[in-house]
Amino acid sequence: MIYVNAMITMPFRIFVQIYKMNRLLFVIISSFFLRRVWLQWLSRTFRPVSRLLLVMLIMNFLLLVSCGQQAPDNRLSESKMSDLMTEVHLIDGYLSALSKDSAVKVLPVLYEGVFKKYGLDSVSFAENRNYYMGDPDLTERIYGKVKQKLEGYNREIIVEDSLINVRVQDSINRVYRLQKNADDMKNLISNVIVDTTEITYAEFARMFYDYSGLGIQVYGVHIAPVVEVPPIPTTDTIPSVDLNKPIDSSSVEKLPTVLPSGNLRPLSDTGRNIPRTVPNTLRPLQRPKLQ
Repeated sequence: MIYVNAMITMPFRIFVQIYKMNRLLFVIISSFFLRRVWLQWLSRTFRPVSRLLLVMLIMNFLLLVSCGQQAPDNRLSESKMSDLMTEVHLIDGYLSALSKDSAVKVLPVLYEGVFKKYGLDSVSFAENRNYYMGDPDLTERIYGKVKQKLEGYNREIIVEDSLINVRVQDSINRVYRLQKNADDMKNLISNVIVDTTEITYAEFARMFYDYSGLGIQVYGVHIAPVVEVPPIPTTDTIPSVDLNKPIDSSSVEKLPTVLPSGNLRPLSDTGRNIPRTVPNTLRPLQRPKLQ
């Protein structure tokens, strides 16, 4: 958590962004004034010493003064400065996790220890910080290294925490397993139940996994025994029919299929052109009487 807070609390990045914005505004304003001077020069109204020229000279002078900062006598290298700023931001992240009263008490001691480590005091630290933060390119390089180091520390902490959690979980599982074995031994003495159930392969496999300490059932994995089911013989109760054998029709009652011709008259079917005969005396919905 300290490393994350240290990565979040980087106030110098805001300064760098503001510095770059100031340079951009200076370029825009300078281009505007140079355009005005160029137009006056073309219109022959340009005066050698004008207000616009004085403003331009003053702004250029201020820019040169601000960019041309001198290095302090005990200037740190970029690598040491990145290490120093990494520790400073780690301290800031640690202090942000404390209450205000505790942070005020601890802050001087922590910063004094870091300054002594790099042979600095509060004044020389401020000089080095102003020198490196005055150049956006140097600031960007330094804070790129600071970010890489903080991310590396964070990854190491995550790996270490995961290993600790694995060891703790393994210890908890060991305690549960020993407690289960102790309960089983007590049950073998005090709770003896005569089991007349026939032992099967599946029951033996379950008992083996339960009492061997593998603990497979804990994770919800149930290993079923591989048993080959014997094939069931097919019994066909319907006898087979021989299609080539002639059918015996002696036991079948024969019905008359021809009616007397006197009661029928021919009628042609216009749909299929098949002649049909129906009784002459039939009315609608009346069945013919067979004789």
